[in-house]
Amino acid sequence: MVDDASEMASAFLSALGKSVRGKTYRNAVALGISAFLLGIPLNLITGEVRRQFHDKGKAVAESNLRGVQAGYRWAREVGVPIINLPPLGQTAPVLSGNEAMAVGALMANCRLFFGYPITPASDILEWMAKELPAVGGAVVQAEDEIAALMMVIGAQYTGLKFSGLRNIRPGSNWRTLRCAGD
Repeated sequence: MVDDASEMASAFLSALGKSVRGKTYRNAVALGISAFLLGIPLNLITGEVRRQFHDKGKAVAESNLRGVQAGYRWAREVGVPIINLPPLGQTAPVLSGNEAMAVGALMANCRLFFGYPITPASDILEWMAKELPAVGGAVVQAEDEIAALMMVIGAQYTGLKFSGLRNIRPGSNWRTLRCAGD
């Protein structure tokens, strides 16, 4: 499954890159898309691409710039930035990986979270407990990891949809803690 998705993304980036005159690199197209989605101004990202590829020669730098611009244009046509970064000189928010995953779950409409406070996922439970009630959601702290997983399974039987999050047990092969959305 991952291979299929990976091949599909690669083919899309290649096709978008080929739509631009001259040789273009898939990574540059992906960078342009990512820059737009993160709210990074195009002039900032093209300036950095010029700086990074200055020593590689004009042709390589220009190819990468065309790819970045193509990706940025495509993303601007089909979407809206996910994050709007503050203007230069102002500070941007800094999130841990756990906080970023919790924010992503909330943005994906997670409204019910089952968890158990154990490293490394305690931050997620704490963040969700603070933020979910403000959007009509709830957090349930279980007595252990197994109970949290059983609550997830029970909630799934009620028809709630779930998105995966973080490993819930140090040293285990379980890689997701589940979060319910609609």
